[in-house]
Amino acid sequence: MSEQHAAQAPTRREQELELEVARLAAEIEALSGHDPGTATSRFLAMAAATVDQAVADARREADELAEEISAAAEARRDEATRVAAEAELTAERLLSEAENSQQIITEAETEAASIRAMAVEEADELVTFERARMADERTTLTDVREALQIEREELEAYRAGLRNRVENLAQAMLAIMTTDLGPESRTAVEDLLVPALKPVVDHEPERPAAVEPPSAETVGEFGVDEVAETVGEFGADEVAATVGEFGADEVAATVGEFGADEVDDGWWGGVIVMDETDVTAEEPETLGSDAADDVADDAVDDQSDDVADDAVDDQSDDVADDAV
Repeated sequence: MSEQHAAQAPTRREQELELEVARLAAEIEALSGHDPGTATSRFLAMAAATVDQAVADARREADELAEEISAAAEARRDEATRVAAEAELTAERLLSEAENSQQIITEAETEAASIRAMAVEEADELVTFERARMADERTTLTDVREALQIEREELEAYRAGLRNRVENLAQAMLAIMTTDLGPESRTAVEDLLVPALKPVVDHEPERPAAVEPPSAETVGEFGVDEVAETVGEFGADEVAATVGEFGADEVAATVGEFGADEVDDGWWGGVIVMDETDVTAEEPETLGSDAADDVADDAVDDQSDDVADDAVDDQSDDVADDAV
């Protein structure tokens, strides 16, 4: 605005001077009828005074305009200095923020690389651990499979032995019944025994009721050593089968009254030959001497031999009763 005002000031002054010249010209024309010398002197004096006044006014206005221009320039210089200072501060702040951002980016990249390395390491450790675990499980499954195969072979061998024992039992019962009833009854006895024993030989027997162990009273009457001797001589399977058929008290009483040898000869008649692999009883010295429960546990072993022997003995009794 100061520059516009400075540009318009000379034009306004020229207009004022033109007006002043026109006024003076009018006065000269009005005084044209008077003395020329006087009029000229007066005109010149008035013109000089007017010019001096105009020059003074022009100088004054020029000084005022110069002061205004100087003040405006000073204000603009101060404003430019302030803006430059603010711009410099802003540039420094942006530069500092850029440096901080670069530092943050560098730290983030370092942390990301560390996390990536840790993740790769953990993944490798996890893969190694899982591979080792799978290898252990594979080994365990292989051992279990081998153990199951061994048990299957043992079970097949046991079933073969069981069939042999059932056949021996049938021969013994046939011999006893033939002796008691006469040779002419052999065919009839065979007709009764073979169909009755065939399901036992060909099929898996059902599990009978749990066999009650010898009571503490029986063990106390005949002694742990005597009962243990019976178990050691005949095997836990045979004792359990006999206990399941006749009862613990009766078996213990028989052994205590007649002795193990006599019971062996009288009960089996020297006909049935036991397979050595079927005798799984512990030796007498390994049994507890003061705990009836230990003897009972040996007598009622939860192996499949007990179940099979009980089923065979029950079936044999039924066949014998029917034959008699």
